[in-house]
Amino acid sequence: MAFETIVFEKQDGIATVTMNRPDRLNAMTWRMIEEFLDAVEDCAQDDAVRVLVFTGAGRAFSSGDDIVGGASAPGAAIQAESMPTAACTTN
Repeated sequence: MAFETIVFEKQDGIATVTMNRPDRLNAMTWRMIEEFLDAVEDCAQDDAVRVLVFTGAGRAFSSGDDIVGGASAPGAAIQAESMPTAACTTN
């Protein structure tokens, strides 16, 4: 499987997904999100994979959404109320 915006490697039970847009500080694009999902699906189907590591090439993990490159596909807006929430408690 060929990727344009990530590097995907598997070795010794460890899968690594590297965001590979260091010139844009690994800003997320819709293409990158699709490639992430493909890599995760590949790992889910491979019983040898025990760990999945996400990292970024260059000096930044990720600067977030690529608003210049158009990260969101048409019609792909996510409504805030449809997003899962997590509860945090402190003792």
